[in-house]
Amino acid sequence: MGVSFWPSVTCAHSGDPAPIVLPGIGTLSGEIRDYDFSRWYESPSAPADQHANALGGLFNFHSVRFGGGFRAGLSFYDATDIFGLNNSAEGGRFLDTTLYGSQSIQSLGQAFLAYQRASFLVQGGAEEISTPWMGAS
Repeated sequence: MGVSFWPSVTCAHSGDPAPIVLPGIGTLSGEIRDYDFSRWYESPSAPADQHANALGGLFNFHSVRFGGGFRAGLSFYDATDIFGLNNSAEGGRFLDTTLYGSQSIQSLGQAFLAYQRASFLVQGGAEEISTPWMGAS
């Protein structure tokens, strides 16, 4: 049985657009993404081809400094079935059942608290790490 797997495609703005500044509160930034997952099977005895598409994004909030040097941040991820189309084709026969969730998935991706005084910085929490030595988390 031949199976063709197509990679997922993520489309996002390349570069960092300017965040939205909320004076006295913090900044908002993010990305809008389209996720497309498809599997096409080549054998007639194989399961039906499967496909799913979701529109979602990454939304960040970073607070202004408060309490003498503290700062906090949150990141929220979302992926939502577009207009319920993934379940409509022949009663959901073509839906890729290996994907999680039914209509949408939301997740708190990052949450951190930092304290900075002059050149001293301590920061901790659930964070993405991206360095030349480790790659992106």
